[in-house]
Amino acid sequence: MSNTNKKRKLSKAEQEHRQKVLGDLGLAAKTLINNDACIKASREWTGFKGHGVPIIIAIISILLALIPSLVTRLNVNAGNTFLGSPNYSYDVGISEFTKAMHEKSVHVKVVDGTLVTEGDWNTVADHTEATSNMYWYQASTTAFDEATVVFEAFLNNDPNLTDSDFFANIAGDKDASKTPDGKWRSTKIGWSYIAFGKNSMAFASYKPGNKAIYSYINGRYDRLNGYDFIFNGYPEADVVGYKFLEAMRSKWSWTINQSYETTKIASTFQYVGILAGVYAGLLVLFGFLIWIMTRGKNNPLRVFKIWETQRMSYWASFTPAVLSIIAGFILQASSLGMFAFIFLFGMRLMWMSMKALRPVQ
Repeated sequence: MSNTNKKRKLSKAEQEHRQKVLGDLGLAAKTLINNDACIKASREWTGFKGHGVPIIIAIISILLALIPSLVTRLNVNAGNTFLGSPNYSYDVGISEFTKAMHEKSVHVKVVDGTLVTEGDWNTVADHTEATSNMYWYQASTTAFDEATVVFEAFLNNDPNLTDSDFFANIAGDKDASKTPDGKWRSTKIGWSYIAFGKNSMAFASYKPGNKAIYSYINGRYDRLNGYDFIFNGYPEADVVGYKFLEAMRSKWSWTINQSYETTKIASTFQYVGILAGVYAGLLVLFGFLIWIMTRGKNNPLRVFKIWETQRMSYWASFTPAVLSIIAGFILQASSLGMFAFIFLFGMRLMWMSMKALRPVQ
């Protein structure tokens, strides 16, 4: 008899536990759409369930809200963007440069992450000016729209000059070999160019008549080992005219994308990390604001503790995070995707404060 009673007591305890678990799950599910459930879970749950679960919910919400920004930035094709329309005939200039180097059998390739040239660079890059001790490629060509295109190509063959200084000098129209007289052109000229450094490269395009850079990309060689910038992907001899330009555009688009990939990944995670910090700060701030709003002298909600209002904020963050995935991808094209979560979360907290937490004076 005692064994039977013991079994019945255990069965009853299990049923109570099961009902409690189902009740907790039901309350957690209600927090998705019910602000009162967020308040109830924040106040009644204790221990890990009361403190740990809301924090986990907040972390998951932040990660979900970051998805649109992360995916969109990682899917950026730098080459297509740079050589897309308009590129102000950059594709024409770089095609003519590649063709000239190919005809003179000048190889520019990456070996163990470092740029190596084979052949005489100066047979093609034969332009210089009185105030400079360096030679670079400069050519004027006619685009299909009859516009005149001036394009330049530079090579850092100075062992004492870093790539960053080399690129900065070119962008500032200074002597890339650092001659004492400084300027290598008397006036700043907005001509598009490609610059080959020792371990990295730069692409810059200018809008005609504008001295400010229109588009700029700095790439690295780490994903281009063994690649020859001139001969790899060069079209067959029978590919001429517009088809040649299309082939060169495709070749250099791929090159730009590969060179920028490492920088893109690093900058993406840096951006997402900063955005995660902003979102986390907002969750804490909104929880604090809820606590401030319930501090009225005669407000019966003064019983809310600051950690309870923090948990309310964390519980309320999940649904806005899910909705921000959809809104984020829709708005990402206009660069407003990062604000989707902020707007939706702010709207829910405002609704909570107006209805479930309306202060009483």
